[in-house]
Amino acid sequence: MARRPGAYSFTVAERDETGHRKLSSLTDRGVDLVANTLAQSNDHILGFLSVLRAELAFYIGCQRLRERLGALGLPTCPPVPLPSAERRHTFSGLYDISLALQTGDQI
Repeated sequence: MARRPGAYSFTVAERDETGHRKLSSLTDRGVDLVANTLAQSNDHILGFLSVLRAELAFYIGCQRLRERLGALGLPTCPPVPLPSAERRHTFSGLYDISLALQTGDQI
């Protein structure tokens, strides 16, 4: 296996103002690219966490509603998925959830 050098380097003469400006420009471009990538990553992560927060709030709300209805002795049932080609809707024992939560009884 061939040994790779530890680092690549070069030296700019002390009085070479143009060389220092070019090196500074290269450094600034590199830092700018890294900063932009980091900012985009931060935006993506924050966006993901924001959506996750909203989705979790929905599911926690559903769970709390189910627990509250169960504590009141009101029936609940999960939907039963059918094949997409079969279009059938069957309902029984429907009640107004808002009224049931307010009165504590199935209306």
